Formats: sequence, structure tokens, C-alpha cells
Amino acid sequence: MNRLSLSLIFIFIVCSTTNVGAQINIQTGYSFGYFPNKKINSYLSHYNTADNQHDLEQRFNKIKTLHGFVVGADMRFSEILAVFAQWTQKTKSSEAYGYDGVGEANLEIDITNRIDVFSLGFDNHFQNYSIGATIDFNNFRVIERINNARDRMNLSQKYFWSSTLFFSVSLPSNDALSFQIRPYVQIPWGNVDLGTALPSSLDVPDLSDNNTYPLNFGISLIFNNGPQYYY
Repeated sequence: MNRLSLSLIFIFIVCSTTNVGAQINIQTGYSFGYFPNKKINSYLSHYNTADNQHDLEQRFNKIKTLHGFVVGADMRFSEILAVFAQWTQKTKSSEAYGYDGVGEANLEIDITNRIDVFSLGFDNHFQNYSIGATIDFNNFRVIERINNARDRMNLSQKYFWSSTLFFSVSLPSNDALSFQIRPYVQIPWGNVDLGTALPSSLDVPDLSDNNTYPLNFGISLIFNNGPQYYY
């Protein structure tokens, strides 16, 4: 039995042993993550230094972070236990521009890392603190846009599973709104193959091994509507 099946069974058992009187809250927020993807940054650095007839005024910066919004729903079964579903979308871009070196035309390249995370998890509260975990289905893309074109090209699109562990601190709330500060670490269940489209598009040498481990960690700021049990 794989890890996904075991995780789903665990969440089902926890939920089935709790009181059925549930309170539902809508969640919104913002997430900031550190995402040191060495393979992608290596290609961007190669492009900055390659003798490829490009006269760059602005070189690519390394992409080390991802940030974006969080939306979801939280169902609280008791004073200590809640389950929730969330969608998190985080992105970060790096841009290089200058002249193409051939016809002296303007050249602008934008590389974006984007990850959409669909999560199912539980949150175990102890007064205004909590710990929890999620199972995540991830859609990770490396996107290129040249010269501000309307259409963007997916140089890599990979799906993978991960688990997220987090610790939350809940600030005093009222009957309309509560607020959580949630440090987290997202742990992939394996490596992800980025493919060869990125080095091919940038016209830089292929590293031959494009497997990467997309571990990221950071902090999320979560707002819940409605009163909470633990105040």
C-alpha cells in the first residue's frame, strides 16, 4: 500500500472518531517559501555567462523563493481537531533583457517558476497553538515568455506528491475573523525530472541529469472567518 493510501486512511480514522457537530470556516491567506532549485538556477547562470551573441543589459537573477495566495475551507470537529482542504498558488520570475547580437533587436526573456498545490490535511489544536500535516498534489511548471508575448510556453510541467508539516500560532480573534501564523516545510515524495526544454530554449549545455528535489519551506499567513473554539 502506498503512502497516499495510508495517509488517507489515517485522516479518515481520525475524523470518524470525533464528534460530528462541525464548524466550517473559509480560509484565505498568503504564503512565502524558500525554493532553492539549483538545476534551474544553474541554467540561468549559464545563460548569463555564455558567449551566445547576446548583449545583456539585465542578467537573470537566481530564483530562490516562491510566494502567492492560499484559499481553502476548514472544518472543525471539536476543540482540538480540524480537517481542511486548500489550494495554494506560488510563483516567482526572473528576467533577462538586452539585444540579440544579430540584428540588434530587443530581446527580453522571462522565466517563471509556478507551483499549484492542492492539499488535504488536519490541524490539531492546543489552546492557541496547533500542529498538523497535509498530503499535497502538486502541479509544477517552468514557464517562458519572450519579448512580452501574449502566449507563454511551458518548458516543463511536472506533477508530484508531497507531504507538508506545519506549526501554527493563532492570534486572539473575534466573532468575525481569526488569524494564524503557520511555518511549514513541504517534503516531496521523490525527485522530479525537469526535462531538457529549458536548456534547449536558452541554448546552453544540458546538465544531463535534470532530476531535482523540490523541497521548500517558509511561512503562511492564514485568515479564518468566524469564531474559533479555542478562545
